[in-house]
Amino acid sequence: MFSFIFISCNKGTNRNILEIKKTSPGFARIVGTVIKIEPGLDTNKPNSPCGKVPCITVVKIDSILGYGSAFGKPLNLDTNIKLKFMFTTQETTKELFPNINEYYPGVKVGSQFFGNVKEIKSSINNYSNNNLRLYKLFGYKILMQ
Repeated sequence: MFSFIFISCNKGTNRNILEIKKTSPGFARIVGTVIKIEPGLDTNKPNSPCGKVPCITVVKIDSILGYGSAFGKPLNLDTNIKLKFMFTTQETTKELFPNINEYYPGVKVGSQFFGNVKEIKSSINNYSNNNLRLYKLFGYKILMQ
């Protein structure tokens, strides 16, 4: 007895494949759209990548694709979160990240991306000057630039 699985090669295929992968503990897998890029820099670490280029954005949650165990308070669709792009909002370069093996294209207002986010739980938070909760994102994939 043989079984066949057919996968179409259309625009939605990547999203379907991404949804299947397991989400790491403490992370939520989302699709989000950048609403705003905060102009501020990390003044506590001026020589760090986030001390040189912006890292903080406001992102609208378009889809929630999954939660890892111990994520915490669930996210809500069509709400905004403050999100720190750990590899900055700009294209990754050897100047900012000399030892990086993965490169990211950067984001701009209107960019839609896919990635895993984790809440930053810190009592001292230089970035947050409003009521939005702060999350961090390491790797991401651009869905629409």
